[in-house]
Amino acid sequence: MAADPDFSPPLLPVIPEYTSWTGNVRESATRDAAAADASFAGRHGPISAAEPPAEAGPSSPEESRGGLADETA
Repeated sequence: MAADPDFSPPLLPVIPEYTSWTGNVRESATRDAAAADASFAGRHGPISAAEPPAEAGPSSPEESRGGLADETA
């Protein structure tokens, strides 16, 4: 181990013997994600990322997250 406390050993993609294997895994995961997205879009329609109009206002009041439950009581 190196003297540097933040040192971490190289991960599998750095090792030449595993490069083709990890590349195959990444390609397969990308294909699976694309197929899942296409299947979802086929069943439910494409997802719209359009922002609501500014004059519409928020659909629910803003609340702070992570507070204690009795802070607003």
